[in-house]
Amino acid sequence: MRHLKSDWLTQGPKVLNFENALSVKFGGKYTSAVSNGTAGLHLIALGMGWKEGDIILTSPITFLASANCAVYVGAKPDFVDIDKSSFTIDPNKLESKLKYYLSKNIKVKAVVAIDYAGHPCDWEALKNLKDKYGFQLVNDFCHAIGAEYKKDLQYAVKYADAVNLSFHPVKNINNRRRGAVITNDEVLDKRIKTLRTSWYDKR
Repeated sequence: MRHLKSDWLTQGPKVLNFENALSVKFGGKYTSAVSNGTAGLHLIALGMGWKEGDIILTSPITFLASANCAVYVGAKPDFVDIDKSSFTIDPNKLESKLKYYLSKNIKVKAVVAIDYAGHPCDWEALKNLKDKYGFQLVNDFCHAIGAEYKKDLQYAVKYADAVNLSFHPVKNINNRRRGAVITNDEVLDKRIKTLRTSWYDKR
């Protein structure tokens, strides 16, 4: 109640404290608190410069925001099937889809991989594909806050260019429909922080 009675309505020192705590917990250099996980993905799409005609690959086993973030900016989502044991995007099928687009002289802009139901993706394989094919890599981390990959709690930002979190009440940590974006990219972080203010002010 003390915070609700303060002079701050949206941003402020408590938000900064929250962002810093998330950075420490998950090993990222920069964190931006946002209104929810869907907004986080939208801001990632804007901050990464996705535009009309770009191809964004993701998994069909997810909440619709993972694909809609591409639609919001005029890009085209396409789907890659899952690994049957982890329910996350299959790296082998992803490479087949990347080769398919290359055969048509189309370079995939980004891959949004979802750590689904607490199961991390094969991030080592995804990072190798990122390095090989040159796409941007996003971790939709909303289902896996607290998960470990190769016994590492801070794995997400080590592999992905941007990590999206949700604190929706159905998630394992909830904060009444809030979200956050973590990254080690200072330019991307500045863009997201600018957009979360200027874009929302226009709504």
